[in-house]
Amino acid sequence: MNLILKKHKSIFLIGIAAIIIVVGFYILKENHINHLTGWQRAEYFIAKFSEKNNISDRIRRNHEVKPVVKPDTDIQLFNGAEIFRFDTQTGVLTVKMFTGDGHAITEKKDTVDKFMKFYNALSDPKIGGMFDKAGGYFTHSDDWKEIYLTKDYKINDFKLDEFLKQVDYQERVNNQWFSHWGVAVANIVHQGKPIPTQPVTLENNPYK
Repeated sequence: MNLILKKHKSIFLIGIAAIIIVVGFYILKENHINHLTGWQRAEYFIAKFSEKNNISDRIRRNHEVKPVVKPDTDIQLFNGAEIFRFDTQTGVLTVKMFTGDGHAITEKKDTVDKFMKFYNALSDPKIGGMFDKAGGYFTHSDDWKEIYLTKDYKINDFKLDEFLKQVDYQERVNNQWFSHWGVAVANIVHQGKPIPTQPVTLENNPYK
């Protein structure tokens, strides 16, 4: 009987020790992350986002396989869908996600005008403002060929889990813009389709 009790006690103590080790490891990990600030923290978050999404080749710039990674420059993940930029002056990590094509500078004026009417409608509270932007806003590439759903993250204000959660939500919202909501806004602007009377979100989405 005593032997059985000793055996159970040993198993119990081993279990407690294992829990203590796991909790201790977690605390050390959290302390390590919390001590990272600025660019180091941003780079760590980007790496974890890449790891979470199974992106093996973490970053690229100008289609190079091995770019020099540094702040105040665009960091593009290898799938090409997200672009990160960390501003060392403001401590803001900006996350841009490709939403759709823009226009070429060489295109005809009426084509450009039509596009600009659509682009401006994206930021119009009465039109684009009726659609969820995940707390972000729309921007464009320097040559106007691409549109991005963009959001700014004050990186020192975020824990890793919350950052990943919000970027994941931004990505899911952007997928709707890419697949449905961009077309919906274009139809409102160019074809006179009705403007939604209720906010359009992932949960309330009549444009699926």
